[in-house]
Amino acid sequence: MSNDLTTNNAFINPYTFVPLSKKGIKTAQDKGLIGIIECSLTIDPEHPLFIPNTTCRFEYPEPTKKPAEEKHWFYDFYSYENLENAKPVGGCQWDEENAPKNPVIPGSEIRGMIRNIYEQLTGSCMPVVNETSSLFNRSLIAKKPSLLKPQNNGTYTFGDILKKQGESSFNPCKTEAECCPACDLFGMSGDESFAGRLRFCDTALNGNPEFVKAVTLPILGTPKITAAEFYMKKPTEKAKYWNYEYYYEQYENKKENKPEIFKSFDKNNPAQLSGRKVYWLGKYNLKDIKVEPTIQNCTVRPLKNGSFKFKIYFDGISNEELADLLFCLDFEDAKDGAMRHRIGKGKPIGMGAVKVNVDKITQRTYNYKDGVIVPLDSSLPRSEHVSMRDAKKDIFAYAVPLPENEAALVAYPTLSDVNKIFEWFANNRGNINKPEYKDTLSELHGDKTLKKDPSPNTRR
Repeated sequence: MSNDLTTNNAFINPYTFVPLSKKGIKTAQDKGLIGIIECSLTIDPEHPLFIPNTTCRFEYPEPTKKPAEEKHWFYDFYSYENLENAKPVGGCQWDEENAPKNPVIPGSEIRGMIRNIYEQLTGSCMPVVNETSSLFNRSLIAKKPSLLKPQNNGTYTFGDILKKQGESSFNPCKTEAECCPACDLFGMSGDESFAGRLRFCDTALNGNPEFVKAVTLPILGTPKITAAEFYMKKPTEKAKYWNYEYYYEQYENKKENKPEIFKSFDKNNPAQLSGRKVYWLGKYNLKDIKVEPTIQNCTVRPLKNGSFKFKIYFDGISNEELADLLFCLDFEDAKDGAMRHRIGKGKPIGMGAVKVNVDKITQRTYNYKDGVIVPLDSSLPRSEHVSMRDAKKDIFAYAVPLPENEAALVAYPTLSDVNKIFEWFANNRGNINKPEYKDTLSELHGDKTLKKDPSPNTRR
C-alpha cells in the first residue's frame, strides 16, 4: 500500500535489500587476459565522502583531562601523513585550517566497493557474515523462545539460514575448487586461502580538493538482524508475525478459547532473508542540522569536492569476468550516467556518493624475440565488453539517486512524536495480546515508503 509522500507521516528506511538470486558459478572461460584498467573517480558534491585517517584521533573541540572513554573524538580524512607526528605539545587538538593537502582513497576501499557490486551481480557468497553467531529474537508471544534452536538441539545460527536460501547456499566459500565467482576473481581467506587476480591501486589526486569543515555525525549503529520485519522475507501473503523459527497466519484472542495457528520453518519451508543490504541515496542534510557531540559519535572532516585517478591491474581473467568487472566500475554508464557508488562512512545519512568512469582498458601480451621477452600493449574498446547478467536490473533499482521528494524522506524509523528508533519497532509489532507487524519493508522494486505511525492496514 503506497504511503502519501506529501504528509509528515511517511519515511523511507535508509537501507533496502537486493534479493538473493540463484547462486552463481565461476566462469569456465579461458582466463588469459592480462592488463590495466585506468579509471577516474569524482565525488558527488551533494554527498560528501569521509574515510578516516586512524594514525591519530584528536579530542574535539579542545583537549581536556577527561579519561579517553569520556572524550569526543575528531578524525581527519585519510592521507599518507602520520598524524601522530602532528600532535601539539601538551595535547592532541584538531586543526580546523590544516586540512590534508593530498587526500587519498585507499585501494582497499575501492576494492571493497567494487567487490560488493560484483557479488550482487554474479550471485556470489556473502563473505563477511559471521556464520556461527546465534540468532536471537525477543518474541512478544508468551512462552515462545528468544534463543532459537532447531530440531537437532544445536544453536540456530546465521549460517543455518544462509544454507537455505531457495536452492542455493550463500555461506562464505570454504575451498577454491567450489568457490563463487567473486571469491574466484578477488581471492579469499580462511581455512583455505588464495590470492585474487586483481590489484587495486590507491587513488592519485586530480585537481584541488575541497573539504567540509568539521561535521559531527549522528550515532551510526550496527545492523540489527533481529528486526525480522525488515531482514526477513514475509513467509506467506497472510503471515502476520514471524521470526527466524516460526510464523503464524492467524491469531485469535485467548479469551475466546480459539487456538493460535503457528507454523514452524523447516527444510521444505525455510526462513528466507530479504537479501543483501544496500543503501538508498538520500539527502545529505547535516549542513542544515546540528548534531551534539557525545561519547557515542564522532566529528569528521569530509571531502566535498575532489577528483581522483586510480588503476586496476588484472592478471589471468576471462572476457566474461572483464565485462562483469567493467559493469561494476561504471555501470555501463546506464541511466544517463546518474548511477553512483557508495563508499566510506555515513551511507545511511546520504554521505559517500561517487561516480566512477572507465577511461582506458589496456591489454598486455608478450612476444619472445631474439631471446628477449617484449611486452605488447593494445587498447580494448569499452563498448565490446557488456555484462549479460540479469541481476543488473536490481542494481539499477537502488544505485540511482532518489527523486528529490523521496530523498528528503530517507531516515531511520521513528514515531512522529518520539525520536527513538526502538519506539517505532515496539509500536510496529503490536502487543503481547495481539502481536503483528503493522508495516514491513517492501521488496526492492516495490513501494519504498513506510509510516512513522503505522496501523494494521498499512501492512503489505
